[in-house]
Amino acid sequence: MQRLQIAGLILAAGLAAGACSGGDSGPNVPTEAPSGSQVAAPSIGGASLLPGKPIVTVDGSRVHIEGLGVGTSPSFALTGNYTMTITKCSDTGTTPFIVLRSGSTGLAATYVDQVTLLKGMSGKYDVEITPPPTCVWAVDFVPA
Repeated sequence: MQRLQIAGLILAAGLAAGACSGGDSGPNVPTEAPSGSQVAAPSIGGASLLPGKPIVTVDGSRVHIEGLGVGTSPSFALTGNYTMTITKCSDTGTTPFIVLRSGSTGLAATYVDQVTLLKGMSGKYDVEITPPPTCVWAVDFVPA
């Protein structure tokens, strides 16, 4: 009976991992990206953050989003290929789940890898996150 329980746990873990991968089958499907150690961690200015009110900062083609706890960002534009980096929660050290939603198609893919290469981005997007209430998080989009 223990073997059956272990097999069930392995199957559940595999299904959960599959559910966390990108759900978008369009041109925004992620491909392999550099490991987290190859990309500089974005800075987080948690002092000015309000719960549920993510802040979007655009600097040329770069987009930086940061927040505290649960929230959906204002929309922002992405055109081309980007490296998306998710910063781990400052209090737990875990990488939060990020939902990247297209404003034009409504399609949403969920990402949990700290670094993901996004190809063929075009249009307006927003990110949605549902971490613990004390999680200070950030997502950076840098042209690839």
